Amino acid sequence: MVVNVVSGGPADKAGIHAATLDNNNIPHGGDIITAIDNHPMKTIYDVIAYLDDEKSVGDKVVLTVDRAGKSMEFTATLQARPATAS
Repeated sequence: MVVNVVSGGPADKAGIHAATLDNNNIPHGGDIITAIDNHPMKTIYDVIAYLDDEKSVGDKVVLTVDRAGKSMEFTATLQARPATAS
């Protein structure tokens, strides 16, 4: 489940919807990524491994998502990951 979409980032530009958090910080209603480029995704680790192993910055990917029970496809252009604060 997508829990965060960076404003102006690839997912945002593609139209991916993030979940909203309830009062107990439990996510609800976000898109669920089920495949990237027709490769099934079951966990965030599958997503990371596929992107790290198969794709580069600037590549386009087709994200298949489940949105409220409906399968939808979105195309995103990959950007460099933001640097993490130390």
